[in-house]
Amino acid sequence: MPAGYWHHMEYLDGGFAMSLRALQGSMGGKAKGLWNLFEMRTIDTVMKKTLPKPWYNYKNIKFLRRQIRH
Repeated sequence: MPAGYWHHMEYLDGGFAMSLRALQGSMGGKAKGLWNLFEMRTIDTVMKKTLPKPWYNYKNIKFLRRQIRH
């Protein structure tokens, strides 16, 4: 999975997933990685607990719009 991409997986049966992180080479990439790891992760966790359906729908629409652009 490229850095900076949202992802979602649903298993149809038993499964295993592992996430590995690596630092980006540029300072901008490192700063964005820290933002995603500490700030965006916190925002995502809070939104999933407070507004789970609207937050999921927002992320899904954002994903689909990005796919149309690329």
